Amino acid sequence: MADRTGRARRRAGRRTRAGRFLGSHVTVCDARPGFATQTRSPHADEVVVVDWLP
Repeated sequence: MADRTGRARRRAGRRTRAGRFLGSHVTVCDARPGFATQTRSPHADEVVVVDWLP
């Protein structure tokens, strides 16, 4: 499971950097406050904690 989490984080990081490079406004959304931080997503313009889980 840790491998899948690390892979997802690397993939998300590449996507946020690519979005910024292409001139897009990048927003990262996560329902987990511990994961939705600017520290974890430094290339995002905005980091939002959303309440979509029951």
